[in-house]
Amino acid sequence: MLKLIVIFFFINLANAQSMLSFKNLSYDKTNGQYDNKLALDIYRPAIGNNFPVVVFVHGGGWTTGDKARASHIAKRDFFLNHGYIFVSINYRLAPEYFFPVYAQDVAHAYSFVLNWIEKFNGDNSNVFLMGHSAGAHLVALVAADNRYLQQYGYDNSWIKGVVLLDGAGYDIPELIADNIENNNQSGLNMYYQAFGYDMDTWLEASPISYMTENSQIPPYQFFYVNSRRLGNIMTNHMYNAMRAAGLDAEIIPVYNTTHEQINRNFGKIDDVVAPRALQFIQQQQEYQFLNKTDF
Repeated sequence: MLKLIVIFFFINLANAQSMLSFKNLSYDKTNGQYDNKLALDIYRPAIGNNFPVVVFVHGGGWTTGDKARASHIAKRDFFLNHGYIFVSINYRLAPEYFFPVYAQDVAHAYSFVLNWIEKFNGDNSNVFLMGHSAGAHLVALVAADNRYLQQYGYDNSWIKGVVLLDGAGYDIPELIADNIENNNQSGLNMYYQAFGYDMDTWLEASPISYMTENSQIPPYQFFYVNSRRLGNIMTNHMYNAMRAAGLDAEIIPVYNTTHEQINRNFGKIDDVVAPRALQFIQQQQEYQFLNKTDF
């Protein structure tokens, strides 16, 4: 039986709703040893059970980022206060690691949640994926390419919905071509470092490659910063591909914000993104309930 090591546990009564926190749970190990890049944190309301779950994947250009950054606190509290478990995960990063390791880690962490979340009073039939920036690319890819979850005994029907915060990496060849055309060497270096120089790898890493009719891809909700050129172009490109394939998708431009702020401000007072994301998630839960109900 898998042994859960709870590194940190507390009840926080300062929040609007008390919280139980389980930090640094290992979903895999490196050479049999604990590795923080293969760990996740679970936060749940202190009272109740059968909570739906949001699994969040941080951004950072596939090279930086951490599950415990302060920029995730408002998200965590927002979902807790609306009766959700919030899970924040780490994954291995470039340049030490190379694609497809990042996506494999996200799928592994997600399967860990499906396997164990009932022990934390969660409902593994109501689990959602959410990511920002590079994290948006990874959750879009894991939800689109069934091979990732199938490696761990699941498929993408176990993802009830996907919330994407200002991603751009939906079509890696197009992104690289744009960076070449605009002589953006720093952007090129980031993509080459994460995905190498091979076109086949770029296509495999692109969520847009899997947008086909009759697939089981779950509903996607796209948010993008309207003033960020590449995020705007790539998000609309991906959304249009989904709609052309008859897949369920929603797209929402966000104004008067930045790539960093859309992530950091999610769930804060006056934030316009979190309520729309919550509405989307609740709609998927209602749809599932109707499909299960006999009339």
